[in-house]
Amino acid sequence: MSAARKTDPTTSKTAARIDPVALEGLRHTIYTTLARRPKTGFADHELVDALAGKVARTPQRIRTARAELTKLGLVQLQGTTRPTPTGYQARVWVVA
Repeated sequence: MSAARKTDPTTSKTAARIDPVALEGLRHTIYTTLARRPKTGFADHELVDALAGKVARTPQRIRTARAELTKLGLVQLQGTTRPTPTGYQARVWVVA
């Protein structure tokens, strides 16, 4: 959503050049995936698993796109947590 700064590392500058249409498609895919489970939602790790093989993006980019949707007011916290594969608790997200 924003361009890289001059002080950003090369990896951030590369990421800032991702096609905006492709990013919008990723956000749309994430939104429609979340909409399939309007009450139970997805924790970020579940969302990454649900999109495995469907989008050519890293788990970090998927989490970032979900955060962008949250900033836009399209996604919100559901109010519960679920355990991650490593046993930590992760917040659950739903369509706003």
